[in-house]
Amino acid sequence: MVKSDRTTLKCFEDKQSESKQLWADKYKPTRISELIGNGRCVADLRRWLLEWQNKQGNKEKKNKCKAVLISGPPGIGKTSSAIIVCTQLGFSVMEVNASDSRNKASKDVQTGLSGSTSNQVKELVTNRGLNFLKTTIHKNQVLIMDEVDGMSAGDRGGISDLIDTIKRSKIPIICICNDRYSQKLKALQNHCFELNFQRPTKQQIHGRLSLIMKEENFHMQSNELDTVIESCNGDIRLILNQLQLRKLRTGSLSISGGKQLKDINLGVLSIVDVLMGYGASSQTIDRRIALCFNEPDLVPLYIQENFPQMRPTHCCSDLQRLIFLGAASCALSDGDLVYSLVRSKQLWELASCSNLLACIIPSSIVSGVRETFNLFPGERNFHRFPAWLGKNSSSSKMRRLLNEMHGHMISKGALKSSSNVLRQHYIPLLRSYTTIPLLSKHVGGLNNRGIQDAVRFMRVYGITRVDWDSLNELRKFSGKGPAFEDSIQISASTKSSFTRECNKILDQVPTKHELKLQDGYSSDGNQE
Repeated sequence: MVKSDRTTLKCFEDKQSESKQLWADKYKPTRISELIGNGRCVADLRRWLLEWQNKQGNKEKKNKCKAVLISGPPGIGKTSSAIIVCTQLGFSVMEVNASDSRNKASKDVQTGLSGSTSNQVKELVTNRGLNFLKTTIHKNQVLIMDEVDGMSAGDRGGISDLIDTIKRSKIPIICICNDRYSQKLKALQNHCFELNFQRPTKQQIHGRLSLIMKEENFHMQSNELDTVIESCNGDIRLILNQLQLRKLRTGSLSISGGKQLKDINLGVLSIVDVLMGYGASSQTIDRRIALCFNEPDLVPLYIQENFPQMRPTHCCSDLQRLIFLGAASCALSDGDLVYSLVRSKQLWELASCSNLLACIIPSSIVSGVRETFNLFPGERNFHRFPAWLGKNSSSSKMRRLLNEMHGHMISKGALKSSSNVLRQHYIPLLRSYTTIPLLSKHVGGLNNRGIQDAVRFMRVYGITRVDWDSLNELRKFSGKGPAFEDSIQISASTKSSFTRECNKILDQVPTKHELKLQDGYSSDGNQE
């Protein structure tokens, strides 16, 4: 009788502990068939590990990359996929998380006996660990470095030490991150085979959740379940926690209770991936416009820079691809006109229309797979940074240099025209009169004897030594080839003598603050 009571009590305690277990842990995938989506990436990871095993058997065969970088949003099964595939292939898994204490490892592996995680990792990857207990050591081992984009100042050595570990490793290493566009990972990507996990579709998640809800004897309408999936933004872990919480609640739950979306902070590159990637049409217009408002200034520039690289999903030929690109270009032009109205006349009510024309329509037309045309050696298949930003910065710099020189010449009384006239008509002549006398004799110059003439000319026109450098910058045109190269070469000794002469003779042009301190400003450059 007592024995049966104990058995009953034990079963009751087991059921009670099982009911307290989180569904995210209870239904964590243990087989490949239980993973949701990303079948191609899982197959690529399995193929890479098999190639590693074949490399171990064949010493002559070498694997291109000693590490894999798995990237993707949280809660979609990146770590679970890595562990399941490794276990299925007979690997012994050691998992290290970015939240662990990881300082830069010592070069002496024996210091790992002190218990430092970084040195334990070094022992594992170099197979130089000391085995005092004579226990069995697995021949096939794999290291999983989770959340590598979370390495911060606390990880002394950080990414550089991880790269050094990969170079010296004799076992496969799997690195996992959430944001593959993080600047911390730029150097790491050159040493890894990249696998980009995507969020599973609503249908894929719906099928798996239906089995779990049936197992838990929990019922929910299909439209309510779709609302939960959308509100969690495809985060499977969060979805399971939400469903478990709803089961524990008393009373029915209205659909409006789950419409608030999960607050996520997407970078501009992730937003462009959503807008231009395969399956972008599955997102609603309002959702895509909301994404554009996260980075309203950068998203149109990224789309303008990268839309020619896209191969549209519904494109059947190169001619049709050109037609799609032409339609996207027209939409970008219209969006640029509306955006100029928004900024110049503060018509912020047109901001949604601007995002629709400059972002949503062109990205919808060209959404598909990105291609590289090998225009740049070693280019990765990433969305490029907008070249307009660099060109706009250079244009602003040239405009500033021109305005400074124009102000100096106006204050000297040597010029009464606008800066545009100075750029078009004066700059070529000024550069010739101030640089040709400094050239060597065999090309028509006077070498050091021409320094006096050049400095005297600069003093008359109020040109400073800094303006002389600006003349060379303003005269150049951006481009590659002999036509864009600077043909005037001045020797270093002549340039040093020229600088000393300028500091000695030329009048320093005062700043605005200095002008306020003085009663007046006069120059005797006009008297010469």
